[in-house]
Amino acid sequence: MTHAAIANKLHEIEAELTLRGIPVPAGQDPALVDGAFGSSTMPFEHWLAHVFVPTVRRAISTGQFPGRSQVGVAAVHNFDGRDEMGQLTKLLGEFDALVEGLPSQSA
Repeated sequence: MTHAAIANKLHEIEAELTLRGIPVPAGQDPALVDGAFGSSTMPFEHWLAHVFVPTVRRAISTGQFPGRSQVGVAAVHNFDGRDEMGQLTKLLGEFDALVEGLPSQSA
């Protein structure tokens, strides 16, 4: 998979967040949060908009991606019972698969 595919998937995720009424700030650095997925600081969907999206934008611009992603798994857990978040959960799972498909990066 290419970085372009990840950029396209991020665009789809941002569009779905916007559709769900969760604005994604443009040109923002990732927010500082405590805990996994910002759970002690903000709702998961706000973490997506204020931490995940800016972090992925940075990764796309630098070409530095983590070796794995679990945001789709976190979405399944956090959005359990919220049918309106089904498409977003699906997109985040697809994002995980794209990141997992990248060639491993060694330092």
